[in-house]
Amino acid sequence: MGLTKLADGTFQADPYDLLGIVRNTSTGRFHVTIWLESPLPSQGLASEDSDGLIRLKSMCHHTKGAATFEEALEHLKEMRKRFLFEDVCVWNTRERLVTKDFGPNGSDFASVLMLSNWRKGAPQTVTSPEPEGPTRLDRLLNDEV
Repeated sequence: MGLTKLADGTFQADPYDLLGIVRNTSTGRFHVTIWLESPLPSQGLASEDSDGLIRLKSMCHHTKGAATFEEALEHLKEMRKRFLFEDVCVWNTRERLVTKDFGPNGSDFASVLMLSNWRKGAPQTVTSPEPEGPTRLDRLLNDEV
């Protein structure tokens, strides 16, 4: 579960991990974000037949962000060179933009998404609670995980 580091230094995402863009309504800035599938202990991992909600936790959203959606989209394209996601798990349109007021310094960012199975149809955000610290990606990139 999560990102798997490959021999060439890239990271393979799991089938229910997402790469997308968050807009902080407090600052107006756009942040590329990775959400990793993180089921509750009683939930288990999702499958293409899953009808229930899929729980995802974010990482790498504590960046300075971009002033425009287009700049964030360029950053997302760069990240796709290092992080390998299936196309269906890359949310790179304004229709799939997550918006949230997570404060001027990002400390109030909601790190959990509960989504219906987007592989069966259009995604629907149900809730987004819980803040998460910024260090997980750094540990992953430095082989400390």
